[in-house]
Amino acid sequence: MRITHIWIPVLLAIVLAGCDHANYKMEGTEHARVKPAAVLLYATPPVHYQTIAEVSAGSHYGWSEHSRVAHVVDLLKQQAAKLGANGVIVEHASTKPIGKFSISIPGAGILLFLIAEGKEINIQGEAIYVPPAGAKVSANH
Repeated sequence: MRITHIWIPVLLAIVLAGCDHANYKMEGTEHARVKPAAVLLYATPPVHYQTIAEVSAGSHYGWSEHSRVAHVVDLLKQQAAKLGANGVIVEHASTKPIGKFSISIPGAGILLFLIAEGKEINIQGEAIYVPPAGAKVSANH
């Protein structure tokens, strides 16, 4: 059986599938879902906020470190948004090498051999709800 160029994207998709993870541990009250674009990242905590959950996300999907970081930030925001958080206080970010992998694809009289060195990006933080300015909401911080 000959593998043609049409299978290369399929095989790459299979290799990259399952590379993402996003988790949470509830610590407060869940709020109504928000859009991921509404979730802000904080390096330092805002003055008033409510803790919703600890969240984490990681992936080694992407062709560059920049694209991997952007992808993990999107995963983190999606996870927080599902819980109704409109912010995440970033507590820890790390890069972990995951080794090298290779794919050889024989077909059409040529041999494609791809070697990639993977790095997994992980970000952990506290999903929070920041009340609107002037709102009377009981904040735990």
